[in-house]
Amino acid sequence: MNVSLAMLIRRKLTGTDFIGYVVSQIAGAIAGAAILYAIIVSAGMPTTELHAYPNSMNQRQHDKKAGIGPRIKGAMSAF
Repeated sequence: MNVSLAMLIRRKLTGTDFIGYVVSQIAGAIAGAAILYAIIVSAGMPTTELHAYPNSMNQRQHDKKAGIGPRIKGAMSAF
């Protein structure tokens, strides 16, 4: 979506095209998540054990343990 927004700002995309791209990207993300979920369920893995952070660690605990390095790296990868 960042690329589409940049192209809209630079007037390389019309507003209608931008909305179409955003809707398509969201639909693709939902479809991808549904496919991944189906694969996980068909493999017999329990979906209750799917966590974004290891060992049931929440985001605050993860960030505190990881320090600032990964946050800077994550912020830089967005550009």
